[in-house]
Amino acid sequence: MKQAEGGFKLRKPGLEVYVTGFWAATTERDFQIGADGAGRPIMISVVRDYSAKGVELEATAHRGPFNLALGATYVKARIDGDLTDPTLVGNTPRHQPSLLFQARPEYATALFNVGAQLNGLTSSYAQDSNILKQPGYVIVSPYLFVRPLKRVELGLSAYNVFDKLGIVSLAAASIPASGVANAQVLNGRTVTGSLRLEF
Repeated sequence: MKQAEGGFKLRKPGLEVYVTGFWAATTERDFQIGADGAGRPIMISVVRDYSAKGVELEATAHRGPFNLALGATYVKARIDGDLTDPTLVGNTPRHQPSLLFQARPEYATALFNVGAQLNGLTSSYAQDSNILKQPGYVIVSPYLFVRPLKRVELGLSAYNVFDKLGIVSLAAASIPASGVANAQVLNGRTVTGSLRLEF
């Protein structure tokens, strides 16, 4: 694997920003499980070269009880060589969105913390052939922690509060004749309560 990176940082009272540019190249030699035109699982031999370049941003801001953390990564990745299937050269690797991002706004006091975690990404290709795309998504997960008594904390949090369908991976390179493809998805809305005691 070859890689290079460089960047800069900015620090001011209540604000920190880090920006990093990167380039990387690597070779893969293994087997992958894929699907044929009918959606049946098949084993695929992979001997492939990849490269990726992009930029990462990390930032935090504080003002009184308000806190904000931001992050984003922009990536331009490509398949540079493929011993078993040269038609894939120049394509984008599977499951590789061009943009991933997250944000965590929070209001924090001695009595309570309230905020949310937002995670998202843009669309990506289901397989290296770049035919079928998986849609991007944004997952919102709010939380509230209250400390009504010393050493007592009550919590309520919700993962994926809007019950967004987030497709992590599709096994098929295109919609099979059956119209059915295996998919891995994120969990739906999940609400959790907690009680924490310190002693």
